[in-house]
Amino acid sequence: MSTQTSDVESTVVVSIPRRPHTKSRSGCLDCRRRRVKCSEEKPECRACRRRGVECQYPPSTYRRSPVSQHADEASPASASTSTSTPCPCHHFSPIPNLSLLSCPAITTAPLCEQSPVIFSIEEMALFQHWTLHTSLDIYKNSSLSSICQVGFSQSALQHPFVMHAVLSLTAAHIAYLNPEKRLRYIANAAHYHNEGLKGFREAIAQNDDRIAESLFVWSALNLLYVFGVSGRLGESLCDDLDWGTRGDRILGVGFIPMILGIVTVLESYESFQTPSSTPLQNILSVGNLEEIQPPDEPTDAEDEQFCQLRSIWENNNNASIYENTLQALRQCRFFMEQFSNEATKDAGDFDRTWQGAFAFVGLAPKEYFPLLHQRQPPALILYAFYGGLLYSLDDCWFMEGWGYDIVEVVNNLLGSYWESWIAWPVKAVNLKKDKNKLISY
Repeated sequence: MSTQTSDVESTVVVSIPRRPHTKSRSGCLDCRRRRVKCSEEKPECRACRRRGVECQYPPSTYRRSPVSQHADEASPASASTSTSTPCPCHHFSPIPNLSLLSCPAITTAPLCEQSPVIFSIEEMALFQHWTLHTSLDIYKNSSLSSICQVGFSQSALQHPFVMHAVLSLTAAHIAYLNPEKRLRYIANAAHYHNEGLKGFREAIAQNDDRIAESLFVWSALNLLYVFGVSGRLGESLCDDLDWGTRGDRILGVGFIPMILGIVTVLESYESFQTPSSTPLQNILSVGNLEEIQPPDEPTDAEDEQFCQLRSIWENNNNASIYENTLQALRQCRFFMEQFSNEATKDAGDFDRTWQGAFAFVGLAPKEYFPLLHQRQPPALILYAFYGGLLYSLDDCWFMEGWGYDIVEVVNNLLGSYWESWIAWPVKAVNLKKDKNKLISY
């Protein structure tokens, strides 16, 4: 884990008088999480003091400085343009459902005519952390990091929905760097993600190819955020939401529909189909992925492990779905293999390993994912091999633990009968089997 620390400080907490005969909403985060009554003592309630845990209260509405307050008095309209500060609470959704994308398109003014959005000092502190740290920790390459740092930031300054995506990913990054503040910053990240998703929906309703690049930037940031909070970073938080069991979450109940929904929307833009022509478009592309067509026969010993899976679904009614999924996995593996050795990289290219891994969701046939969520053995085994590929990304903070957890969940779901079929992913992630460990999936 990085040793970087954030300059973002806790926001001011404003005590709000409670109305009689109503449930208190001002308890600390830990008491809310455990659904127990909070004594609401500050800086530390009795329950947290007794349990020896950090007591944190949700930040309230951003308190403006006297200077900004004075300016607002001179400009009444400014009150309606400020953004609200997130209020972390127990029941938030790190990844909302797709209703914001599936609702009928709404009519809004062109983006260039909308009122300017004002961000608070706390939000600008998050943006500073993005500029100095988060943007540089996405690609493990200095030249690419500078493109991400400058290009993504410029897009964020032009489009509030991209800014909200930047803030959501940054808050998640701070939660990763500061485990003791994880609950607070994941709640903040969820707030900004929801705001960004609303803005994304309004942007796509414009049907304007001129903002396609910013839509792609938002999608890339959203992808990293979704994987980040769906994994270990949001583990204890997600279990209390409508995500089902831990197994459901690891099997992609949250992130797969989100990714497929976004891809469907973006495919309607002409720019999404055209070759990259700018540095920013180049960084968002997946290089020669579509040119890679795996042969029917295995090309090496590791590929042989993949191809042997065909005998599992030989007489299965869904054989063609599983075969196409296998080919998608092999395509991703061959693509990622290009960057396993420095000598194999093109002089003008860069390491796109994690992009290749993410591409699997878009490459696999859509009919595969219902079979996965039904926990059909062939679908689970293929997913375990996907986990083996993801394990190579464990040094990326937003992917930490994903590969291992996928293989662990599949191994526990399948049982000993299928053990030999997942030997490769089990070895790839160095799975530590505990026969005495009973987990409900």
